[in-house]
Amino acid sequence: SLLESMLLLAAAGFIFYEAIQRSVNPQPIDHSFIAIAVMAFSLIVSYGVFIHNNRAAKQVDSSALAVNALHFLADVLTAVAVIIGLIIIELTGWLAVDAIVAFIVAVYISFLTWKQLKKSISELVDIQLPDNEIELIKNSIKNFDDRVINLHNLRTRKSGPVRHVDFHMMVCQTITVKDSHALCDQVENKIRSLFGGQCSIQAHVEPCDQHGNTCKTNCPYSPQNRN
Repeated sequence: SLLESMLLLAAAGFIFYEAIQRSVNPQPIDHSFIAIAVMAFSLIVSYGVFIHNNRAAKQVDSSALAVNALHFLADVLTAVAVIIGLIIIELTGWLAVDAIVAFIVAVYISFLTWKQLKKSISELVDIQLPDNEIELIKNSIKNFDDRVINLHNLRTRKSGPVRHVDFHMMVCQTITVKDSHALCDQVENKIRSLFGGQCSIQAHVEPCDQHGNTCKTNCPYSPQNRN
């Protein structure tokens, strides 16, 4: 996805260069009606492929497919711009519109591609998940605050469509291994449900020793006191 994003930026740069050339030296366009028909056909095909790839990218959460969809969106925008330019030139003879439309297309493609490029780079350098997703994870663990004393060392990243979540949670020292394992499964399943199952989760259980030998009588998290 990073490579294709860079190629799209290069394409936008080329369109910008051609726009400059056309603004300095406008050229008449021959066979404009044929050109309009060809670009209209190209627009329909490109838009259909864009819709298909964009839907697939959202379903599997793939940045590679998202960039591929963006490539066809760029084709759609280019086709629309060319058709508009050709119609205006045909009706008015104003050749400068060719360069103006090219400038607009180049800027818009650059803007869309730059956003996707930053996302691709973020995945490559293992940047943490977005703040809103981290909050979702924390809030889902709060559903178990009757057994989870605190959450710490939360680390997240994303590789392709898979989110990786690693955290430590403190539980009462008197809880059994069986119960702590069941609690981990419940917490992990709750987090996994947030993202459609595309998660790799590592939950580390730590015992609380705040109350020492009086845990069973003083700790509100003790299984005996919760029953």
